[in-house]
Amino acid sequence: MGRQNGKRWLLILLVLCSIAMLSACTTATSGEVEEPLETAVETAQIKRGDMTVDLELTGTVRAQQEVTVTPLLSAKVVEIYVKNGDQVKKGDPLFRLDDRDLAFALSQEEKNLEQAKGAYQLAQKRISQADAGVKEAQLALQNARNELKRARLAQKQGLDGQQDMGELAKIALEQAKTQWEEAKRTLERMEALLEAGAISRQEYEQAVAAEKQARLAYEQAEIDANRSTPPEEKELLAVAVSQAELGVKQAELAVVSAKASREQAVLDAQQAQISQEQAKLNVERARQNLDDAVVTAPLAGEVVNFNLEVGEIASPQQPALTIVTPDQLKVMVPVTADRLPLFAEGNEVDVVIPTWGNTVPAEITSVSRAANESGLFMVEAVLSAEELDEKDQELIRPGMVAKLKVTETLVEDSWIVPSRAVMETGDEVYLFVADPETGTARRVDVTLIRMETDEAAVDGPFTEEDLIITRGQHLLSDGDPIRLMGGDAS
Repeated sequence: MGRQNGKRWLLILLVLCSIAMLSACTTATSGEVEEPLETAVETAQIKRGDMTVDLELTGTVRAQQEVTVTPLLSAKVVEIYVKNGDQVKKGDPLFRLDDRDLAFALSQEEKNLEQAKGAYQLAQKRISQADAGVKEAQLALQNARNELKRARLAQKQGLDGQQDMGELAKIALEQAKTQWEEAKRTLERMEALLEAGAISRQEYEQAVAAEKQARLAYEQAEIDANRSTPPEEKELLAVAVSQAELGVKQAELAVVSAKASREQAVLDAQQAQISQEQAKLNVERARQNLDDAVVTAPLAGEVVNFNLEVGEIASPQQPALTIVTPDQLKVMVPVTADRLPLFAEGNEVDVVIPTWGNTVPAEITSVSRAANESGLFMVEAVLSAEELDEKDQELIRPGMVAKLKVTETLVEDSWIVPSRAVMETGDEVYLFVADPETGTARRVDVTLIRMETDEAAVDGPFTEEDLIITRGQHLLSDGDPIRLMGGDAS
């Protein structure tokens, strides 16, 4: 018990001595002034210029010339001449469709054409016949008019006393019969022309009246010829004049009928010619359909995306294959409307092919003026063929992913500083500038224009020689001493 008390007192004594020593040290140094400690910082040189960002826009490698081949007909595939990867020339056959129905259709159209040609030739002959009929009718009209003149002259001068009255009556009967028969033939022609719409109803009625008058004249002449007592000379002369006048009317109607027949023949010939031309077009169309059964290459290039087999039905709604020219490549990149100002035709850009692993220059050749269904605009850039050898062209294939590199200007003509140097306290934005001559930090209040991951654009009272503190600034106040440890000042 006595030992434990002794140890406790010894421990208390040691504590009291320690307190006394600490107090003595504090008293000895209380009269000295402490110097502020320097803060180690890193700096970066401020820059004046544009704030930019490098973009990589994803697109697809395409052939400069790329044509999708689609058959013009729907039919079964019976022969295939190429496969994917084959090189073809323009006009080379690619595959053939079943053309049996097409060949039959062509033969039918050719027969129709021969019939149309025959109909046209017949129509031309009918025009010639109608021309002859017009001339014949005109000649008959002239003869009838001459006969009328003679009859009237005879009526005026009287008959030759030696002429037999009975014989004269028989002659008049024959003339009346001939005129009636001609009137009936004229009426038949006029009926046909009326049905065809080639003459008016009034012209047809005139022919009916002429036939009736010719029939009555014939009946009267027949009565006169059968009389037991010959008629008086005066009556016979009058009958001869009447019959001659009727002959003129009939001849006039015959001319009208002949001209109308010719007009109808001309119309028929024109219609036959139209039918012949249509038949020729049908033959050409049928021959073209037969030719289209063999699908050929529209340009020279490489066959890709061939997805047909023998026995399948090919149709115009389903592309059969694509032909590309892999020696001329381009990149198609969809971009949003706000990035269209970054692209202009003729500008040079860099294109990265991730699979290939290299970068190749390209030229912007087209910027779409209208958005696609997705609301994006297509930008086309042609790869520089001079930068690609044959091996490169084999490695870069249409359909590969490509990245088009462009630089976008975010802010023009501003002070550019590292983003990590920007300090914000409430509504205040500021930086610290290192002064190497005084070894101190100066706080500068700024206006933040734009902040990106690595850089910020600010506005403030800077010079191009200013060093912006990028590390250690969080420990600083305006005027604090600093020690430059690295960065641009090292």
